Amino acid sequence: MDFKLSPRKALIEPPDGFVANGIARSAHSFDPLPIRLLDKVAIDESQKVIYTDKRTSGHPYFLSWIARNKRRAEIEVQICEIAHIATLREQGFTQKLSMEKSDLMVRSYAVDLIATAGKYGASDIHLMMRGTHTDIQFEIQSKLYQFATLFHAEGNAIARAIFQGIAQTKAAMFEELAYQNAQISGSEFPPECRLASCRIFRGPAFSLGADGGSFMTIRLQYLSGHQKEAGLPALSFPPRPAGKFALKEMGYSADQIEKIDLLMNSPSGVVVISGPTGSGKTSTLFQILQELARIRPYCRQVCVEDPVENPMAWAVQMVITNAKNDEEVGIEFANLVRGALRMAPKTLFLGEIRGPAVAMSVIEAALTGHQAWSTIHAPCPFTIVDRMELMDQVLLARKCFCDAEIIRGLIAQRLVPKLCEHCKTSFADGQNNNISSRLIKALRSRGSLENVFLFKEGGCEKCNFTGSSGRFAIAEVVVCDEELMADFINHGTSVARKNYRARLDADLPIFDQALEKVFSGLIDPRAVEEAIGRISLLPKDATSSI
Repeated sequence: MDFKLSPRKALIEPPDGFVANGIARSAHSFDPLPIRLLDKVAIDESQKVIYTDKRTSGHPYFLSWIARNKRRAEIEVQICEIAHIATLREQGFTQKLSMEKSDLMVRSYAVDLIATAGKYGASDIHLMMRGTHTDIQFEIQSKLYQFATLFHAEGNAIARAIFQGIAQTKAAMFEELAYQNAQISGSEFPPECRLASCRIFRGPAFSLGADGGSFMTIRLQYLSGHQKEAGLPALSFPPRPAGKFALKEMGYSADQIEKIDLLMNSPSGVVVISGPTGSGKTSTLFQILQELARIRPYCRQVCVEDPVENPMAWAVQMVITNAKNDEEVGIEFANLVRGALRMAPKTLFLGEIRGPAVAMSVIEAALTGHQAWSTIHAPCPFTIVDRMELMDQVLLARKCFCDAEIIRGLIAQRLVPKLCEHCKTSFADGQNNNISSRLIKALRSRGSLENVFLFKEGGCEKCNFTGSSGRFAIAEVVVCDEELMADFINHGTSVARKNYRARLDADLPIFDQALEKVFSGLIDPRAVEEAIGRISLLPKDATSSI
């Protein structure tokens, strides 16, 4: 369809002596659109042309809005695809939400938004200003629904109007980089809304675009007798992230992915991923959280991070910004976790456990019935318990948190470079001056060197002269149960580790998995010693797992 548009962008002008419905406008302006139609309608005010999709054109709110505007001027309605409407809006054919020029109109949108959520029986409204756009979502019967997608500036203006223009109990100023609480009395809304009050929590969030990101969560509290309105348009779940679960490509086995799937489907409790710096903990966690958003897009994810490593378009990522040292990080982290719990989350990602305050926040999140994920620096999954206990042996005594309902899973991971198949060199005696005699003896004590290969120094064109075709993860996944936790408390970490690894379904230790890959010709034995541990001489009476 060929559209001829006026070059003038639609703009709500300042009052021009014409007032209707309590909102000042020029004689040629349109009435404010209902907020539920903002992202489904484009307006060319100069030509009096309205663009919308077929479904919206029959919506009762749209028909009544058109009828009101036709009383003042002839209006043409053109039907087009929703994607084209989005393009027109990006070109400026919108009702601009400038607080300076149309604060009454923005306030009208804000009140309409809350009243509409009440009609759906929503428990929460979530505004997420992502720097590129604004997502507005309703929480209805513990599930998240997409209500509208607006421009970033539109959502930001509505959030400001709610905080500055409607809320009564609040801070003196709206501060972009501060986390703030506020409350709205139910008297601000029509009696039929049956709203007692609205509690607000807002603040900055990681931005996906050039503009600063932020969020606002509004908790709706109803008077007795409130009922959801019948006949409302159906809402859909938020969009699922593109792509697929990549743990297999990263190096995880089918059995390990099955265990992680079990942890992902736990309704509450903490899963902690361990490893040194650069071991890929956050990348693995990103894949898990992204897959959770694909499986259950209706479950809200909230992150508290210091700093943000991977942008997550489906989540709210709260960032620690003002802390100057580890103690202040812990205090701010604990404050943000308490704030996150007021945002109706189902899944929490709680950054890296670096100190006792953060560790306590992670445990408290599990105790409040939330699913939580975090990371820590520890050499193996079982020493995660030791590391946490050493942070504060009183507050974090293992008997306080070694409970399978609190700690659901422990995962350890390393990243090891994979040998390039095109240039890797065979391990041959007398030709490997860079290999110590100690390592050669250790390898021979564990198996045949026939299939052991090394990096070729300088690589080849196929591997961009690195000698490696990328890195893959070697991991050990532990699903916690009461038996394991009882061993931690009553017998210590060493016994807990030994007993768990004796189980038929337990993963091999990371070191043993790495050696298997060495004797399969996949990784250089020197890479094992650099990333995981020293390869020692196997005693004569011991049995190799290779």
